[in-house]
Amino acid sequence: MMEAGRRLKRLPGFPRVQMGRARDFFERLEHKLSRRSDVPVWDGELYLEYHRGTYTGQARQKRRSALSQRLYHLAELYAASARALLGAEYPREALEQGGLQLGAVSVCRLRRTIF
Repeated sequence: MMEAGRRLKRLPGFPRVQMGRARDFFERLEHKLSRRSDVPVWDGELYLEYHRGTYTGQARQKRRSALSQRLYHLAELYAASARALLGAEYPREALEQGGLQLGAVSVCRLRRTIF
């Protein structure tokens, strides 16, 4: 990202961008706004009707998806180990089906998040 910023800086037509820390930005913003009296202020609860539970729901779902992927990876590892060490039959179809379902669920969740 830093390299892309350096390259874009030299191209004509692109806006001037200054790299820096978020803290520095907010300190400058606070300093500028403190000198003005016409800055609107929201007093009270900020209710975002269409964003209820968005972050908590997404975080919970991301944790569940990550756990599912780790467990699926372990299932593949154990199946391959059982095949190599014990000569057990490798459950190819079941694992492929599980992988497809895991991928389909991830895509559906991504689509719901974006749209």
